[in-house]
Amino acid sequence: MFENLREDFNVYAPFVGIKRGRGIFGHPWIFNTQRFLGALWMFPLSAVVLYRLKCWLRAHHAPILPRLVDWLNMLIWRVQIADSVRIGPGLCISHGDVMAAGEVKIGRNCTLNPWAGLGLAHKRVVSHPVDGILGPTVGDNFFLGVGSYVLGPIKIGDNVRVGAHSVVIRDVPDNAIVAGNPARPLEPKESDIAGTVPDSAKES
Repeated sequence: MFENLREDFNVYAPFVGIKRGRGIFGHPWIFNTQRFLGALWMFPLSAVVLYRLKCWLRAHHAPILPRLVDWLNMLIWRVQIADSVRIGPGLCISHGDVMAAGEVKIGRNCTLNPWAGLGLAHKRVVSHPVDGILGPTVGDNFFLGVGSYVLGPIKIGDNVRVGAHSVVIRDVPDNAIVAGNPARPLEPKESDIAGTVPDSAKES
């Protein structure tokens, strides 16, 4: 739990805006404590903390407490992450209002934005032969835009970004940007590729 939480905190820490003090107040332990408390107050890092705490309690077979922690997260942040969901370190929940249900697996450095979710879909909707409660398997460095959903037993590669208000129901390869309903890959413009210059700029 604590190793994952350390990487989760490192995602929020740069945005807190607390400057390092001088003397004893510049000690790394004090500085990081100030930033941690600032992230809890200013950002929904507490939603991530509650999720990690629930997972830790369940792993240690604590009775009742995991469900109470889950309810608390739903009450405060409207974040509902099922017991069967596994999320790697570096999780960022930007503003709450997130849902994940079913057998969902997410890699490292995942960003979940408001009113977004990952989970189940009927096999006839996604044209997938697998029954049961399987949800998506997502790689590292994943970004889920506002109001977007990733549904069904599909595979999402590494470094994938899902645009706002999109519905992903098919596999997505590595390094892709997808958007729409249903979501489709977006072809990058030539000017968006690093090191390229638009034709209009060349002519001038």
